[in-house]
Amino acid sequence: MKKYLALIYLFLVSFTSVYSQEIFFCESYMEDGTPVGPTNQLNIKPWGAAIYILLDNNKTPFNEPLLNVFVDKKNGDKYSPFESKTIEVDAKNTWAVTNFEFKEAGTYRIYFLNASQKKIAVNMLKVNFAEGVLSGINPNESISDGSVEMLFCQMVINDKPINAFDNLSISRTGGRAIIYLNNYTAFDTEILTMQVWRKNVEDSEFGELVAKKRYQLIPEWNETFIKYRFEQSGEYKFDIFNRNETLISSNTIVVRN
Repeated sequence: MKKYLALIYLFLVSFTSVYSQEIFFCESYMEDGTPVGPTNQLNIKPWGAAIYILLDNNKTPFNEPLLNVFVDKKNGDKYSPFESKTIEVDAKNTWAVTNFEFKEAGTYRIYFLNASQKKIAVNMLKVNFAEGVLSGINPNESISDGSVEMLFCQMVINDKPINAFDNLSISRTGGRAIIYLNNYTAFDTEILTMQVWRKNVEDSEFGELVAKKRYQLIPEWNETFIKYRFEQSGEYKFDIFNRNETLISSNTIVVRN
C-alpha cells in the first residue's frame, strides 16, 4: 500500500510540474507583473469584452524576444483553433502580458509557445454572456419588416426549437421553459423588452403584470431565445417589444401545477 501511495504522489508531482509557468486572466496588473482580479470566468456584452492574459515565467527570464499565444475554442468534446497572435517581450523579463477580446460565449483553451514551438503554459477560460444579455444565432443582413414568431419549447439545439408546446406542467418540468424568437430577418434593434402578463381569476383579462425585463442583443441577429421559469399555474401572455417600444411578438401559454 505504501508503494502504491508513493507512486500516486510521484505521479501528482510529475503532473503538476509539467508547466512551471502560469497563465492568469485578469482585469489589470501591477508593475511587477502581479495580476489584479485574476479569474477563469468572463462575462461579456453582445459586442464583447477584453481581458488581460498574463504569463508568469516563474521568476525566470524569457531569454527570447517573441512569444506565440494560441486560443482554441471547445466544440463538442474537442478544441478547435480559434485565434493566435505573436507578442514581443523583453528577454530579461520574467512575465509577459497581452490582451484579447472575446465576442462569443464558450470554453477556451489559451496557451503560450516559445520560439522552439514548445508549449510552456496553458489555462482555461469560460466566457458567458452577462445576465440580461441574449444568445443570438443565425445573423442576417436584412432588416426586420414583419412580426416575430414566438414559440415555447423545451430546448434549442443547433439553432432549432425542440419539443414546442402551448401548455406546461410545473410538477413535470420545474416550470422551466424556453421562449424562442425567430424574426427570419435581422431584429434591427439592440434592445428587446419582454412583458409577462397573467390572467386574473376574476375575469378574462391579462391584468396581472408578472415580469418586465430588458435584454441586449446584436441588431443583426434574426433568432434568439430567453430562458424563463414559471412559479405558479395560470394562463400567461408574453409580449415582446423593440427599442421603440413597438410590439413585435405576442403569445400565450397555459401553466398547470
